[in-house]
Amino acid sequence: MTKIRRFLCWFLLVSMVVCQMMVVAYASDSPMRPVTIVLDSFDEVPDTLAPNTVYIFPAETMPEEQTIPQHNLVTFNNIVARGIDQPTEVWNIFESGKYYFSGSATTDDLYTQYRFTSKTEYTVYVNNLRSSAQTVNCYRSQYNTLFETFEVPGNSAALTTVDAGYATWFLGFPKKCNVEGYVG
Repeated sequence: MTKIRRFLCWFLLVSMVVCQMMVVAYASDSPMRPVTIVLDSFDEVPDTLAPNTVYIFPAETMPEEQTIPQHNLVTFNNIVARGIDQPTEVWNIFESGKYYFSGSATTDDLYTQYRFTSKTEYTVYVNNLRSSAQTVNCYRSQYNTLFETFEVPGNSAALTTVDAGYATWFLGFPKKCNVEGYVG
């Protein structure tokens, strides 16, 4: 009888530990919602961006040298993000520099054409060219899992850092979007 009790005690203990591990794993896979700070202008954005924070400001206050160079927004340079399929190719930020994107979609979700790699923390700028709010989703490439999401109000821009760890990842924009920006 004591052997059965010992076995049941160990079995229950192991079961509880496994259940706790599964709850922790599930909680860590849920997308993070960063803190949103609304500013009157880009000039109010701090020099060092706080982690897990999205800075929202009127797009027209972005300095000219910080905006997206229009000569980079040509399709043959593979820089414009107009893909409705999730990306398979990789953009190495260290080797290729900032990745500029621009695109709109009405009936399908929009994704960047590349997955990003080479850093653990990335600077992301998104200019929402629509009058209504735009959700921005960050997906880990392995299993296409959502790990962070934030919103950009209509006719506004957002600047944030995305901590992707060592994973390759990409951006996604739900249908009815019109955005431009960069990942650096």
